[in-house]
Amino acid sequence: MASNVQFAPDCFIAQSSATAIRGQITIGAGTVIHPAVTIIAEGGPIIIGDNNLIEEQTVIINKSTGSVLVIGNGNVFEVGSRVESSTIGDDNVIEAKAVVGPQAVIGNNCRIGAMCTVSPNEFLADNTVVFGRENTQRVDPTMTKPSAYTEQLAYLKKIMPSFHTMYQQA
Repeated sequence: MASNVQFAPDCFIAQSSATAIRGQITIGAGTVIHPAVTIIAEGGPIIIGDNNLIEEQTVIINKSTGSVLVIGNGNVFEVGSRVESSTIGDDNVIEAKAVVGPQAVIGNNCRIGAMCTVSPNEFLADNTVVFGRENTQRVDPTMTKPSAYTEQLAYLKKIMPSFHTMYQQA
């Protein structure tokens, strides 16, 4: 992990030869990052908020020169998801193998279904669900934030240090 990566003391970041975290990156409190994750601030910084869950083989990359990729709090990035957006709000779920294109803006409490794509420069309003082969979108104002992930984060914080070496503050 590069020296210009800053993270809160209560982050859980698993060390792995397949993990790449490089560039100007700030990771908020309580965030859990599984092994084999790629987070690269190539064009500009990446700011990751608190209590996010980033699963294996997720790629988060900022290639946009001079732009900051901001990720809010309480988001879940499932296995193999890829994010190049400029902004992701709070309490979103990016399901397995979903792709969020460059400069896309994701509001709060959105769900991007497995293998779905959010096009470059696209804007998703709060409570938007993207699903199906055609990446159909609908707004569901009755959708609630994913409470089960809070329990999963607590469990992972307890168990991960037993099975992985964790990055420590320098």
